[in-house]
Amino acid sequence: MEKIAFFIKKSINSLYRINFRLDLNKNNDFLIWDLELSDDVKKLIDSKYSCQVIARRNEIDVPLRIGFILYIFKTIIKGLILPIPYLVACYLSPKILLTYIDNSLNYKYIKLLNPDIRLISIQNGTRYDFMMINHVGFEFDVYLGFGQVEKEIMEKAGIIVNKYYPFGALSLCSRDTYNLVVESRYDIIFISDIVSADFHSKNSSKEYKLFYALYEKYTRIICNFLDIIANETGLRIAIAMRTEQIDKGHDIEFELYSHFKNLICIPRKGKSSYQHCINSNLVITIGSTLGYEMLGMNKKVIFCNGISDISNASFKSPFLKNCYIDYLKDKYLIRVVDLKSFKDKILTMMECPLHSHLADIEFIKIKYMNFIDSENYKSEFNYIVKELIS
Repeated sequence: MEKIAFFIKKSINSLYRINFRLDLNKNNDFLIWDLELSDDVKKLIDSKYSCQVIARRNEIDVPLRIGFILYIFKTIIKGLILPIPYLVACYLSPKILLTYIDNSLNYKYIKLLNPDIRLISIQNGTRYDFMMINHVGFEFDVYLGFGQVEKEIMEKAGIIVNKYYPFGALSLCSRDTYNLVVESRYDIIFISDIVSADFHSKNSSKEYKLFYALYEKYTRIICNFLDIIANETGLRIAIAMRTEQIDKGHDIEFELYSHFKNLICIPRKGKSSYQHCINSNLVITIGSTLGYEMLGMNKKVIFCNGISDISNASFKSPFLKNCYIDYLKDKYLIRVVDLKSFKDKILTMMECPLHSHLADIEFIKIKYMNFIDSENYKSEFNYIVKELIS
């Protein structure tokens, strides 16, 4: 009864986001499960396959069918109480469920509810080992990851991946990423990855809030140093903001950076951050996935790894240990201790000969971010699909 009450409560809370649809068909070859980058995902699929796209986060697409209502009751009787988007996916029963949201805690129930569905997951963000400990028992038929590190992390966490392919980031190989026109070029781009809306949400955990308070503090230290460096050297330094102007949390993020008068704030417009980073001489980030994507594009990138240095010793959290940097060489890492060492590291990296940089990152790219172009990605993807459903 407790599970049923929880299901009813969650369902009522989701009602305002539900979008009833008459056009959702069962037994398609593909069901793209979420709108996130769905246009790019859909371009991968050969035209001979039937395909539908459904929303599952900000909106939830639900089939307007009596059969779906009956299906919900059947799953409740079986004792499987799942969020509505999972019930929709299992009810529609595609041959392949394809998702760009790869880290949901409920994926394991899909196989329990509908074992005939084949699950292909495309990695959309950096995955740390401490984030995966609750995923024990998960099973992916196919996982398209960034590099070898994710495979190591999932094996360590007890996640079953029947076929793992380190293809790199889908967003990186999309042609749209390179067809953008940006008005200015900058010497240095600092990638903002402040999740201000989450940080200020009343639903965030105490640990999460404490960590992001440190994250903001660390970000201010970095930007203060960059502001001084821009003033002293005349370098054009810009901040690629995480949010677009229409996004929730944009004003909070902009306010954070508005105090640094020598830095230029660039609100995100679609994939504009990619082009600004590609056109820069150096990219700096704390831990943004975009930083690793730029390594895959052979860009010079520095990762700032000093949050634990400014934290209170009594605050113990796995968030403080960035296990994702184990294969990075020292020249690509910096702990912000003082302005001089920070400035020296940046100027040294900017002056590093390209041939030396490319030699250094050859192994790093294999570990963190492979890169294949869009045509090869599509060709490899459809070969995988053919094997999966033949």
